[in-house]
Amino acid sequence: MAISSIEEFHSDERIRRRSRMDIIAGILESATNGAKKTRIMYKAALNFRQLQRYLPLLLKRGLMKIENTNKGTVYKTTEKGRDFLRKYEELRRL
Repeated sequence: MAISSIEEFHSDERIRRRSRMDIIAGILESATNGAKKTRIMYKAALNFRQLQRYLPLLLKRGLMKIENTNKGTVYKTTEKGRDFLRKYEELRRL
């Protein structure tokens, strides 16, 4: 792969670091239909420490909620969280 400029190199999606918004969107997307912590971690490509940092923030802001089921604790994206995802996707398309 020939790289003609440093800007082209840094804009490559494979090497770009994810922003905080990218991580939040990944978490919300993985929990849209409800998911346990492990599933969210794998789908959003996070480690446990990162997940532990973001979940309380998303719960506090009302973007996610906790549901206790007979299968354990499930995290689910709220309507406010789905609204965030729609707006996030609009911005990405720009």
